[in-house]
Amino acid sequence: MFNQQEVQLLIGGVNTPIDIADLQQLANYGGLYDTHHPTIQIFVTSCSRPSLLGFKELVPNFSIRDAGKDQYRLATSSTWVNLLKLPRYTNERNLKAKLLQAINSGAGFDLS
Repeated sequence: MFNQQEVQLLIGGVNTPIDIADLQQLANYGGLYDTHHPTIQIFVTSCSRPSLLGFKELVPNFSIRDAGKDQYRLATSSTWVNLLKLPRYTNERNLKAKLLQAINSGAGFDLS
């Protein structure tokens, strides 16, 4: 059986810095996004801690998909499939504002 600390690691990940290069290399990109797209270089991960065995062990792989060009739509995620649905924001300021709005809204599944 697992003790409390082991269960916490399995569910919440490890308390180490996120390896951004590892995540970028192992992520799947869709639509117009790829590792060199400026938006991806600004925003790479939506979690605060990496999984216990690293991004190579995520099933399915972390994915970023194009969610259209509606500048008013918020980014959404399907965390159970490690998917970030990111609209085509036209500038970094709008990207940051919309991501912070989505994160701080507390709406949970209501945004999807």
